[in-house]
Amino acid sequence: MTWVRAVQLVLLANAVPAFLVLSSFPGRTDDLFVWTVKPDASAQLLAAMYGNAALLTLLTLGRKAWAEIRVGFVVFTLFAFAATIVTFFHLDPFLAHPRYFFVYWLVNYFFLFLVTPYVFVREERAHGGRLPVAVPLARAPAVAAGLACLVAGIAMFVGPPAVNHVWPWEMTPLVARIIGVWLTALAAAFAWAVWDGDAARARPIVLQALPTAILVGIVPLAHTGDLTSGAGHWVIFLALVAALGVAGANGSRARVLSARSAGRASSR
Repeated sequence: MTWVRAVQLVLLANAVPAFLVLSSFPGRTDDLFVWTVKPDASAQLLAAMYGNAALLTLLTLGRKAWAEIRVGFVVFTLFAFAATIVTFFHLDPFLAHPRYFFVYWLVNYFFLFLVTPYVFVREERAHGGRLPVAVPLARAPAVAAGLACLVAGIAMFVGPPAVNHVWPWEMTPLVARIIGVWLTALAAAFAWAVWDGDAARARPIVLQALPTAILVGIVPLAHTGDLTSGAGHWVIFLALVAALGVAGANGSRARVLSARSAGRASSR
């Protein structure tokens, strides 16, 4: 599991500083981040993405069995691969900043680009595949969350100007496609969890959903000046936040009920 831990630590080293900078100083990305992010609402949305990465890493970091980690690595693998490719299609925003920012970004993402798929394939061959289901997963909330992430992710991939007609604030091409990569990776992880069918193994992707819904949901509340008028701009956003929130709340409730049942059984 050495390489698994190495990937997790690199993810934390990348995600935690980015989350702190973007959430604390969304208006100062011109001198504190790898590229200038406008408007501030988009910087806050990127903070939610990095917060999600840190949370998902922490939810898998203490687990020793690959079966309990792999759903998180679905997100890590797809994001690392696709985000690195997106970078090279949008170089101008990176090159407008000091080169050491871009070097830092590339070192992190090249490591993840090369190592994460290797770790996923190696561990899945050795310890993965179709595994027995101990506690069935409640599939409906996971399916709804996955579909919401997929729809929002596709809209982001299409990018501006199209996405700006269906999102609460205007997105730039680089931010839209990075967010699209993230949401599509989450959709794939929810699909994996539904395919796997086991609630315990799906726990990381389910438990991250409610905090992620909160991080995304507070963005327009904190940046009302960036918002675009019109009800049509809110449909995808609200569906995404609601679906993630329901999936996360349902997963947390199921975990509490399972713990209570286990406690009663052990006391008999």
